[in-house]
Amino acid sequence: MACTVSLRLVLTSMVLVVAIVAAAVSFGPLYTASLNAAVDTGMAFSATISREITASVTRELDAMQNITSVLVNAAKFGGYSEDNVRGVTQWLTYATSFGADSANLIFDSGITWTATREMQNGSDVQHGSCALIKYNMTTAELYMINTSDFSTISGPIFYADALDYRTHAYYPTLRSRQAWGHVTIEEFDGFYEAVLPCGAPLVLPNKTSVGAIYLHTRANVIVEYVRELEVAKTGRVMLFDPSSGSLVATNNPADPLTKSVNGTVVDAKFTDATDPLIRRVALSDGQEIFACSPLPCAFELGHGNDLVYVTVSNVNDSFGLGLRLVVMIPSDDFLGEIRSSATSSLGAAAGAVVGLLLLSIVAVVMIVRPLQRLELKIYASVTLEEDDEDDDGAGKSIFTEVLRIEEAYDKLQ
Repeated sequence: MACTVSLRLVLTSMVLVVAIVAAAVSFGPLYTASLNAAVDTGMAFSATISREITASVTRELDAMQNITSVLVNAAKFGGYSEDNVRGVTQWLTYATSFGADSANLIFDSGITWTATREMQNGSDVQHGSCALIKYNMTTAELYMINTSDFSTISGPIFYADALDYRTHAYYPTLRSRQAWGHVTIEEFDGFYEAVLPCGAPLVLPNKTSVGAIYLHTRANVIVEYVRELEVAKTGRVMLFDPSSGSLVATNNPADPLTKSVNGTVVDAKFTDATDPLIRRVALSDGQEIFACSPLPCAFELGHGNDLVYVTVSNVNDSFGLGLRLVVMIPSDDFLGEIRSSATSSLGAAAGAVVGLLLLSIVAVVMIVRPLQRLELKIYASVTLEEDDEDDDGAGKSIFTEVLRIEEAYDKLQ
């Protein structure tokens, strides 16, 4: 028995195929192009943020060397000396007022003057004051100073302290030239903290070098600053020393700056970070944060919705700072909305296509209906059958068909 296919089905199928092919050809490249454009925008966005943060961190750290230069020049022009208590008080207080965490004048005689905003327990001193301490390698003499008029608020308080910065690893460098030292650990009454040191030789007006200037900057202070930086929505910033691997700061306060190894407190490395995004980048295969060059450089980690944009920059100056800043931004921070908008737009367009398709199907049905009646007539004539509303179909044969033709012919006569 021959297989028959409805003309309406054929035409409807043709409309469907044409609509699907047209939608794929039209919207496929559009969707791909929109996502590619979004990725390019993401890379540019990441690079822009990285440049801004690098410049901001550099300015913050430059302030420490600027204060060092001021103290160097003050000594050269006779602003203070080992025995000039008034001059020492004014210039060290000035240093802490303009951002120094702790400013120290280390004389070769063994006397060290220190002005600090930090108490021995690690807390900050009261606003508008600083602690001025004179060390003589056995005893400390403490005064609280008003930073506005340099008057003594309280003191002296005497206590035993054998502090001698000249034994620290960074001191020979600072004694010989203005420079930065590597991240180090310093201890204050059992309280350990990571420190980023900088300083310069202390030279008197007669050009005699009598010691060194040392600015002590707690890594915690840098962390507090870095935490204020807004990096997209969930982006991360990591500042570390590539030569030693020491972690200087991140914008996640949970990341450690110190750790204990066999009972000894040492500086934490960038691989010790606990933040999931930072660890993912820091421990990635090949450690691209070291491999990519020239700096600044950028690379992508992961793919799809798991993509992370990473930009690596140098934070350096003429005093040998040499730190590395890594900015990490998940693609969802800015591509999520772009992807959602693109999907919504394309979905709306696809919906319009479906609507037009339904209208086309309705039109096809209306056009095909008369043709379908013709199709049935033709099929009936081929099979010697014809619709008859008053006939239930019984008794049909070639003889009855011939008889009907004869009757029709007689009527035509």
